[in-house]
Amino acid sequence: MKSECRYVDSAIPPTAVDKILVDSGSSVDVLFYHTFKEIGYDDINLAPVEYDIFGFNGTATIPKGEITLTITIDTLETIVTFSVVEVDIPYNAIIRRPWIHGVRGITSTFHQCIRFPVPDGIGEIKGDIIQAKECKDLNVRHQEGRKQRKKDKKKMAREVKQEREFQV
Repeated sequence: MKSECRYVDSAIPPTAVDKILVDSGSSVDVLFYHTFKEIGYDDINLAPVEYDIFGFNGTATIPKGEITLTITIDTLETIVTFSVVEVDIPYNAIIRRPWIHGVRGITSTFHQCIRFPVPDGIGEIKGDIIQAKECKDLNVRHQEGRKQRKKDKKKMAREVKQEREFQV
């Protein structure tokens, strides 16, 4: 039995949340701002937060806020509080280990799927291996571009400093 992961609000297009990274090491559930806007929310829907997120892009990221959403998979509904961040990344959301445990799920990175019990059997969310590779490649290119821009900025700062020293 194949399951569909969708948000309870039927007005939200399923394609808006079709690239979810399951990260068992993440300390927060993340919804990216482009997805937040695409599914029809505005900044007024965000609850304020007083923390930074570290790690997934190498720097501190200040969340725009939090939003609590109900996610339905088959007949299973879960409530998830997402940190909404404005970061350029190919994913729509990052789901962490507590959500997987909450649905009593078993993940397989090799098979790109999550299986979990539902009243009439076993539910399954299957990943798209091709799309997963594309997201990973996009993310790697983005990070490499970011590192190169940092290097270029440092190089330019050194050149400006040297030019100032030369003029003195």
